Amino acid sequence: PGMTLRDYFAAKAMQALLSHHGAYEEDARFCSKKEALEREFALPNDVLGEYAYGVADAMLKVREANHG
Repeated sequence: PGMTLRDYFAAKAMQALLSHHGAYEEDARFCSKKEALEREFALPNDVLGEYAYGVADAMLKVREANHG
């Protein structure tokens, strides 16, 4: 029960994905933040979640290789 290390890594990866705001900065003169973020994150939430867990799995693999 509780959060696993994999969950923690996935949450950090998701935070990084969702905090990326380059599109907003580039498009701020032309559209609202909401519009810019919708263009930036056109992927469905389940795809973003799968990607975040993929990043977590890669981090765990490297961790295991380095700490055996």
